[in-house]
Amino acid sequence: MASANVEFTCYVGNLESDTEENDLKNAFSQFGDVIASNVIRERDYESDYEYYDSEDDYECESSVYMTTRKVYGFVTYKDEKSMKDAVKGMNGKKLGLKTINVQESHSSRRSRRRHDGGRVGSKRT
Repeated sequence: MASANVEFTCYVGNLESDTEENDLKNAFSQFGDVIASNVIRERDYESDYEYYDSEDDYECESSVYMTTRKVYGFVTYKDEKSMKDAVKGMNGKKLGLKTINVQESHSSRRSRRRHDGGRVGSKRT
């Protein structure tokens, strides 16, 4: 029996840069009651340099801009079955134009281990 504080979360990788939380919720709600969806955007700062010859000197102009390097998300369900069904049903599928990678999140595995006393497949005496 699951504790109320155990979360059943799956990781969703390789998302398009414009993916929103509602996009995840809508795509994953077919597997069960989604209680949370989050999108994470890792950003980098990049610089462009332009070199040119002026009449007096060799000059350089630079501009710095932000780019989205990696976009991924998390979808949390009320129960373990929904999460496992989502992993099985969505891994390798397209969301938008990209093929997504879906797997059980590490936090879900840790939460269940703590709940069962850290012993997988055994009962505490």
